[in-house]
Amino acid sequence: MNSNDYSLLVYGNVLIESERKLDFFRFTLPLWIDFWEAPTIIRVRGRYAREAEDFCSKLGNIEFRTGSEYFTWRAQVGADLAHVPQTYVFQYFEDHMPHPDASPPGQILSQLRDQEPDILQYSWHPSYLPFRDVLLEFGARTYSSMMVQTMSRSMLKKVGRQTGLYSISLTSVFKRKFFLRLLGTVRPIVRRFDPTAPFDVEQRATSSWFAPIRFALPVKELGTCIDDDHLVPGSSAMSRGLFPDSEIPREFNHHSATSFRKNFGHKIPTGTGVFPVALSRILTLLDIALYSVRSPIFHFIDSHKSNSEIKNHKPSKN
Repeated sequence: MNSNDYSLLVYGNVLIESERKLDFFRFTLPLWIDFWEAPTIIRVRGRYAREAEDFCSKLGNIEFRTGSEYFTWRAQVGADLAHVPQTYVFQYFEDHMPHPDASPPGQILSQLRDQEPDILQYSWHPSYLPFRDVLLEFGARTYSSMMVQTMSRSMLKKVGRQTGLYSISLTSVFKRKFFLRLLGTVRPIVRRFDPTAPFDVEQRATSSWFAPIRFALPVKELGTCIDDDHLVPGSSAMSRGLFPDSEIPREFNHHSATSFRKNFGHKIPTGTGVFPVALSRILTLLDIALYSVRSPIFHFIDSHKSNSEIKNHKPSKN
């Protein structure tokens, strides 16, 4: 399959602060590049950015970038993708690998062209089976590699209430224009993740402001998280023996260094009594308040910088 046969970009903006994450990066990135055979832009931040750059220099067909010019993850990604020519963006994360039994990439890309979904989720397949069942109730059309449904506001709210699952997950293949729309919004107003983190882009399960959207789920499992079972015990790559080293410690902390929960959560007494539960909820509320206050401030600063760069951008003559 030739990369000129379709319009997809593999893109990642990842933070690598540990050797464990670097090992994941070295393992998963070549797998996804071989899977899609597509142009790739990778931005790495953190302590091991130089090691990641050295590794990528040996792979070829990669545009490698380091650091960040913006406060928020979403602003940097928006700037990176603003002028690329591809129609679709595969959002890469170092802790996800292609499933060995995934549908053929050529088949997936052909149906992306034909069905034009705004978003195709590629991970958490076992936990999204209830989501699939609701889509089928709505009359979703099933093709060889994906099921597709145009979702209205009422549909999005219903599937969110019934399943509690996000319709907008970052582990997805996005139509670039739709992705840029998500990256440019100030939503969600109430933040559960730091605005500097990728997960800040994800919307609440019942969010519907972006409707209508063409939503797609893979018929067969496409991507698998290496170390997180995510609501379904035994579903991660480690649990299923798909990752070569299943002895690596697992991490689930997505909070920033300023997080109250990250800095003080370990001091809460263990147990399910009223006192530990109350303290845990207080720390969560403090994090939400912190992130919700920081977000509009960072958004204002990043928007000003982004607007200045757009004015100074000179379109290519090609």
